[in-house]
Amino acid sequence: MKDKFSIINIDTTGSNREGQKIIDIALINFDGIKNSTEEIYSTILNPEKNINHNVTLLTGITNLKAMNSPYFYKIAKKIVKLTEGRTIVAYNALFTFGFLQREFKDLGYAYHREIISLDKIAKKLFPDFTSYSTESLNSYFKINPKKTRSALSNAENCLKLFKTLYCKNKKKLISKQDRPQYSL
Repeated sequence: MKDKFSIINIDTTGSNREGQKIIDIALINFDGIKNSTEEIYSTILNPEKNINHNVTLLTGITNLKAMNSPYFYKIAKKIVKLTEGRTIVAYNALFTFGFLQREFKDLGYAYHREIISLDKIAKKLFPDFTSYSTESLNSYFKINPKKTRSALSNAENCLKLFKTLYCKNKKKLISKQDRPQYSL
């Protein structure tokens, strides 16, 4: 089992992978053995399309801010390098990793990594919870997320949840079911 992780959070122009793009990405490389953060990377991206007003209200990312940001293809090699040999961790890994795979597919590259989905781990460890939202999990585990709303602040919160849910319970979570690989 790998003990090197890339905690990733993204914001997108919409929830459907087809026709939508990543506008904010944050990645925190974490060493599970040393229990330490190794590297943090975060950037706003130019989605090459207009950002819906509701998305701007949610993320704070305007068309002007995105227009002056790099395109995904400019950071793709960096993402590959940063995540090489690591397991991707995300709150809703199917959503996050699906968007990443689609962005890479658009560049003609097949991007595969082992992934951990924190929402699925929470459901397995705590089947009696009534809600598995990040807000509910934060409240239950007394995690105080940052007040700002960005991919980076969400990735930092995801790392706190990961340390609580996975690192403290990994012996209970050895099955492949908890570490699926998704393909498009």
